[in-house]
Amino acid sequence: MLFRSVATLALLVYAWKARWRGPLDPADRLIAMAVVVIGVSAVLCMNYMKDDILTTAGAFYALAIFAPARAAIEWVNNLPPGNARNQAMRSAVEGLANNDPQSAGAYAANFPPGQTRNNLITSIASQWSRSDPSKAAEWIQSLPPGQAQNDAVRNAMWGMASSDPQLAASLIERIPGGSRQQDSFGTLANAWANTDLNAAIAWAKQLPEGAGKQNAFQNLSYRWAQDDPKDAAAFAQSMPAGQQQNNFIGNIASQWASREPQAAQAWAAQLPPGEARDNALVQIASGMAG
Repeated sequence: MLFRSVATLALLVYAWKARWRGPLDPADRLIAMAVVVIGVSAVLCMNYMKDDILTTAGAFYALAIFAPARAAIEWVNNLPPGNARNQAMRSAVEGLANNDPQSAGAYAANFPPGQTRNNLITSIASQWSRSDPSKAAEWIQSLPPGQAQNDAVRNAMWGMASSDPQLAASLIERIPGGSRQQDSFGTLANAWANTDLNAAIAWAKQLPEGAGKQNAFQNLSYRWAQDDPKDAAAFAQSMPAGQQQNNFIGNIASQWASREPQAAQAWAAQLPPGEARDNALVQIASGMAG
């Protein structure tokens, strides 16, 4: 037990270093290769512990990083079916995606249909979108329409939102209309507003009317109110009366009151009587009390 725990810890440490800190230097690579041998040997000599998923996954993740990709995949393919094998497969493909996302994507796309395949695709999309958004987008668009592609779009969007939000927006449009697409509009608006508020506002304004556009504005309203509450307030008063406007005004009031409570109170006082005004005054009073 101690041997396997030590091997697992070492594997994860070196895998983490390779994935998030860049290429290993020669000395670290030699040590890492030794750790891979130890970890994989631990799994095999223990007759493949089905309950020790962490050791198995760590071993094959590291193997995929430091050894030839085909070897890692072949090792996993020969394991008995089950949850541990599925986790090892995902770890091996993630390790491969770290160095060669195109090969990892080709392998995952040819994997038998099912939840394991979907998980592989979404994991690769998430990693690839951070290292090469445009290539990741091309690959995602080449996938057949369905659950796997939709999930890949949502995962990739997180990696693209800060580096290439326009590309992320074009991917969202591929998601069939519905709650997932609507939520994605809101998520992108929030991330985009943190890097380029004016561009995010312009994008949200041109969206077709509907729940997606509403989600986008609600999510960027927080940052808008922080950066330019007067401009956000002017836009809010141009919105059609209703719940969307009420929520937007409430968000502005909350953010504005945390920085300039007197100015926020004066603005809310001149709003026309109604639910939006009442909500704004409540938000401001709450902010001033806190």
